[in-house]
Amino acid sequence: MNMEAQSSVCTLNNGNMRISVPLRIKYKRGRKRIIVPEALDGENPESESPVQSSLVHTLVRAHAWMKAFESGEVLHVRHLAEKLNLDSSHVGRILRLVNLAPDIQEAILNGTEPDGMSFTRLAAGFPEDWQEQRELFKT
Repeated sequence: MNMEAQSSVCTLNNGNMRISVPLRIKYKRGRKRIIVPEALDGENPESESPVQSSLVHTLVRAHAWMKAFESGEVLHVRHLAEKLNLDSSHVGRILRLVNLAPDIQEAILNGTEPDGMSFTRLAAGFPEDWQEQRELFKT
């Protein structure tokens, strides 16, 4: 994501200075994080990334598991859960992520998902209709 706004410093009529720095405040792992432009542009590798790697990993896992179903490698959620040594309800919640609207999935991969989006929030449920999802998550 390329931020168009530049940092600027100006002196106001009353003698005060105004310093503007483009940044984004984002919830990650339940905490507010400041994402500075260098992190958004990838220029500062020590800056915090806007991408929630755990959410991205979960989304990628959901697609891999769905591919296993589509190929016939796995026939039931229960079988997949047993194979992975996970609870079948947890596997089902992860699999539902493939039903997110494509633009929401892309936003997750790019780190531009709606503020506060997490697997916990998604696991609580979301509508099947993509437009309703966009309205729910305010994308």
